[in-house]
Amino acid sequence: MAKSRIFTTVEDVYAAINEGAKIEDKYSYSHPIKTGGKTLNVSLGRIWWNLLLPNDFEFINEPVNSKKINEIIKKIKDIMSPNDASELLTKINKEAFYIGTYAPTTFSIDSVILSDDIKRQKKEFQRENVTEPIEYSEKVDRISKNIANELNLKDVRINNIKESGAKDIPWGPLMVSYGYVSDIENQVLGPIKTAINDGHDPRDFYKTAAEARKGFFYKAAISSKPGYLARRVTMANAHIQIDDSIKDCGTKKTFKILIDKDLAGDIKNRYYIKNTKPSLITNPEELIGQTIELRSPLYCKSIKGICPICYGTSWSELNNKNIGVLAGGNVNNKALNTCATRSIVKSYSM
Repeated sequence: MAKSRIFTTVEDVYAAINEGAKIEDKYSYSHPIKTGGKTLNVSLGRIWWNLLLPNDFEFINEPVNSKKINEIIKKIKDIMSPNDASELLTKINKEAFYIGTYAPTTFSIDSVILSDDIKRQKKEFQRENVTEPIEYSEKVDRISKNIANELNLKDVRINNIKESGAKDIPWGPLMVSYGYVSDIENQVLGPIKTAINDGHDPRDFYKTAAEARKGFFYKAAISSKPGYLARRVTMANAHIQIDDSIKDCGTKKTFKILIDKDLAGDIKNRYYIKNTKPSLITNPEELIGQTIELRSPLYCKSIKGICPICYGTSWSELNNKNIGVLAGGNVNNKALNTCATRSIVKSYSM
């Protein structure tokens, strides 16, 4: 049965937690607009979420994972002015850290002790002596899903973190079997049949340490050079901004490009020439297979920066005219991905 208490602000939620309430406890909640005056039994966490959002915002009565958060942010952006949306999102970010100190996500050691049924599945799996990596991984994944299902039945909050998308919880290496690893020279080691919670013998321990060293090496070797490049690009272009004093620089030069599936995602919110006039691309999938004349910052004639037509509208959605800084971040992402791919391909071709 749901508890009864009046909640009008997030401070009321914090007060309830201070008095011993849990974030998953159910309470009766009613709102003249959000619930239409109806009384619903919802968790304290969902009450907190809805109190953060505007009074006329739809009632959120489902798990808030990363996908749902993106939907909420998009709706906030659509119904509010840029300044109001920025203030609200800043408040949500602040309160999210704040509630973490009041109701930190934790669990007891009993929550991750394997049931007799899971122990039986592990013993059967180890007796099978599977050595083929794909089959090995499939069997570990199957047992891992069974562990996750058991934790869902127990309502263990650590599994909520995994399902929310906030952080991946590797049930396989943690609870079932560590599996195959590779060392710094990409030699395949294993399989390591014991999981982290089982403990490793000295040989398996040093195999896992070899993989850890490989991870540190890739991080140092792959991220340093493109990171420095991104810093230089950002500093060199930091002065470039959107010139919103004009609507269109009037340049007649464009890029003629054939749009395929890979390019479609990159041209959204850009302008192309349609019937001799600039037209905003809102649905790039419609242009796949067509050759278009794309307006580009490279041909912009604005003296003070880049005009909105040559750049597109993405800057306004981000509420940031400093497009040179944004370009530096994009260079960093592209460089990291390229360097990582080349390093991996090179190492596996040796």
